[in-house]
Amino acid sequence: MKNFNYQIMTIIRVLGISISLVFGLFQDTFGQHSMHAASFEGNGANGSFFASVGQVSVTPISDNSGSVLPGVQNPYWFNPAVGGSIGTDQVLCAGTAPDGLTSVQSASGAVRPIEYQWQRSENLPTSGFADLSGETSLQLSNPQVSDQAWFRRLARISGKTNWVDATPSNTVVLSTAWEKFRTSGSGSWVQNATWEAFDGTSWIGSPVYPGEQQHNCPDPEASILAGHEIEVIQGSSIALPVLRVANGGKLIIRYGGLLQIASELRLEDSSAESIRIE
Repeated sequence: MKNFNYQIMTIIRVLGISISLVFGLFQDTFGQHSMHAASFEGNGANGSFFASVGQVSVTPISDNSGSVLPGVQNPYWFNPAVGGSIGTDQVLCAGTAPDGLTSVQSASGAVRPIEYQWQRSENLPTSGFADLSGETSLQLSNPQVSDQAWFRRLARISGKTNWVDATPSNTVVLSTAWEKFRTSGSGSWVQNATWEAFDGTSWIGSPVYPGEQQHNCPDPEASILAGHEIEVIQGSSIALPVLRVANGGKLIIRYGGLLQIASELRLEDSSAESIRIE
């Protein structure tokens, strides 16, 4: 007499739900064969199946796009729960290259492998972000910034086709502290359009006016060029380490205006008036 015990596993696929059921005991006794199958019932839409031998676990299935049945959650396709950390804000002296943005903590909380995409915004810390082409590693080695820019790193699982629901890291801002200014024409001191700033290579339209920013860069200074008259108007309060007035330039401090020069005030030889204080 021969006794053979077999467990036969079958896969039933109902409405996108994959379940495994044990279909009883198969016996071979003196050439007689019998099979006893467990019965089951339930609702394929919500993933609940029960067999006569007890509750059967289910695993929602999906296609390669990550789509699953409505109301069915598949942890296999969840994006990372945590986006990780990319460091802290940086203030850059004009003409100084920023440090790379390092990965303090990688993204975590996903079943599948994780992919990254760096983004930059030049408008706001919460909107206006655009992908940085080719920047898909944990770190950003060469962040580009002119005056001010915000950066973040997105994380998603491999197999996803877009970054719509990707998990972001913290956001950091890189801003430039402008040091060297010169006048672009006559006007009010506190108007950005009155000034040009040096970006380390060339003079550009200044995003700030001298004394507007407080920073620790080594050589902040401003120059009033020949032919330009600059007014410190009533209600203005300016503090600056170094000011130079070229031959033919003029500084006018109106009543109620304040200008503080901490280190050096240099006036080039001139036969005309260089400073007028009301």
